Amino acid sequence: MTSWHISVDSSQNLNRQAHPKKPSSVSVLQLNGSKEEGQLGDGSFEFLLRKGKFMLDSIVEQPLHSLNDFFDSNKLMLLEADIFSLLKALAHSGNWERALLFFEWVVLNLKSSNVKIDNQVVELMVRILGRESQHSIASKLLNVIPLEDYSLDVRAYTTILHVYSHTGKYKRAISVFERMKETGLSPTLVTYKVMLDVYGKMGRSWDKILGLLDEMRSNGLKFDEFICSTVISACGREGLLNEAKESFAKLKSQGYVPGTVTYNAMLQVFGKARIYSEALSILKEMEDNNCPADSVTCNELVAAYVRAGFYKEGATLIETMMCKGVMPNAVTYTTMINAYGKAGKEDQALKLFDKMKESRCVPNVCAYNAVLRMLGKKSRSEDFVT
Repeated sequence: MTSWHISVDSSQNLNRQAHPKKPSSVSVLQLNGSKEEGQLGDGSFEFLLRKGKFMLDSIVEQPLHSLNDFFDSNKLMLLEADIFSLLKALAHSGNWERALLFFEWVVLNLKSSNVKIDNQVVELMVRILGRESQHSIASKLLNVIPLEDYSLDVRAYTTILHVYSHTGKYKRAISVFERMKETGLSPTLVTYKVMLDVYGKMGRSWDKILGLLDEMRSNGLKFDEFICSTVISACGREGLLNEAKESFAKLKSQGYVPGTVTYNAMLQVFGKARIYSEALSILKEMEDNNCPADSVTCNELVAAYVRAGFYKEGATLIETMMCKGVMPNAVTYTTMINAYGKAGKEDQALKLFDKMKESRCVPNVCAYNAVLRMLGKKSRSEDFVT
C-alpha cells in the first residue's frame, strides 16, 4: 500500500528536528507512576482504556517520519488495541496526520493477514479527513479502499460524496450515491445538497437535478436557501434562463420564501445573461418582500450595470447601498474601477479608488493591479498613490 502523502508541509517541519526520538516500544513503557491515567493533560479521552491512553501519548510523542518504525516495533499490541478509540483520540487531540498514518499502517497489516478493517474505523477515518477539509488526501485514500466491501452509514457516504465533489470526481460521486441507495440507506438533506452541487458543477445535468428535487419532495424533505440557490445557479451555468425563472416561481408557489442568497443567485443568472430588466425586477421583488440586501447583492447589480455600460448607475448604486447600510467590498470597487479603466475614465477610477480606501475597504491585489494596469496604459503611473 502506498502512502497518501499527508500534509507535506507539516511533515517536513517535523522531519527537520535535529535529534528525532528513536521509536520506543510500548512494552517497555512505565505503566505506573505520575502518568497513571495516560492522558494528554486535560483529563479527557475517558473512552480509552489505560493501555490505550499510554499508546496515545507514545504516538503523539513520535515525529511523523518515525511513526511507521514505532508502529512496527509495537505491532502486536497495536493490532490488539481498540483501533477505533485510538483513532478517535488522535483526531480529538488535533493529530489527524498521525491518525491517518496509523490507519494506513493498520490497513496494510490487516490486509497482509487477509483481515478486513472494521466498518466503523473506515467511517471514522473518512469523517476525520472530511472535518479537516483534506479532500485530496481522502480521495487518494478512497482509491485504495474497496468501498463495496464495507457497510457504511449515511454520514460517511455523504462525506465521501463531498470529497468527490471537491476533487472533481463527479462520476464517482454519482456511482457512490446510487450504491448507497441500493443498500437501502435513505439520503439526508445534506446528502441531497452535496449531490445537487455535484450535478451543478458537472453541467448538462438539468434532468438529473429535477430528478433529485422530485426525490426530495417524495421523501418529505423541505428546500432551504442552499438547495434553491444551487438549483438556480445550475440553471445559470447552463444558460437555462427560462428554467431558472420557472423553478423560482414553482418554489414560491409551494410556499418557499426566498432569502438573500436565493435572490442573489437569480440576480447573477440574469445579470450575466445581460437581461437587465429581469435583474431589476428581481431587485424590486426583493425590496417589496423586505429581504435585506448584502454585499453580494451589490456586487451582482454593479456587475450587471457595467456590463451594459451604465457606469454612472453602477457608481450611484454603490452610494445607495452604503446609505442603506450595505458596505461594498473589494470586489464591488474593483469591478467599477476595471469598468472605468476600460471606458477610458481614469479620473473617475482614481476617485473611486480613493473613496474605497476612505471607506476603510482595504484594496486587494486585484484592485491595485486594475489601477496600475489602467494608468500604465496611459503612461500615468506617477498618478498612482498607494
